[in-house]
Amino acid sequence: MRVLTTLTAAAAAVLTLAGPAAAAGQPPVPGPGEHPAAMPMPLPEPAVLPVTPRPVLPEPAPASPPRPDWAMVLPSQDRPGSHLLLLAQPTGRGPLDAAYLVCSPPGGNHPEPRSACKTLQQAGGRFEELKPADGFCTKEYAPVRVYAFGHWKDEPVAYVSKLYGNRCEANLATGHVFDF
Repeated sequence: MRVLTTLTAAAAAVLTLAGPAAAAGQPPVPGPGEHPAAMPMPLPEPAVLPVTPRPVLPEPAPASPPRPDWAMVLPSQDRPGSHLLLLAQPTGRGPLDAAYLVCSPPGGNHPEPRSACKTLQQAGGRFEELKPADGFCTKEYAPVRVYAFGHWKDEPVAYVSKLYGNRCEANLATGHVFDF
């Protein structure tokens, strides 16, 4: 009853503001000296939209954590041998370069797996003992550090190089193992 009284009072207030034309269902007519835009206009009737119930979907299965593309190439316990992830990282802005090297038999996505594996074989798989290659580099300063992670003949490898002046210097100093 109270809601009906409130609605009736609100309707009476609207009709009072709109004038007698609104009560008759017609738009109000401006009086002398009144601008038509200043006149209150009747409110349109509210639209009634149909409500469609949404289907109840089952909860999705918990997703497994995303696996990076390079995760499939990391050495694992079930693949014995020589598997190495080689990285070259500029210290400033620049892309991180990566290659996967397999040495039993030579493969992976390294551009020269046979040569890289032969160089590592001569050093006994110890990156610290790689023989430098002959060549020349420009004096461009674009510092880079190279890394190797994985296994050499089933022994774990975690190598971090010194800082080289540029990628060419790193490639020559490591016998082109990191030349990718």
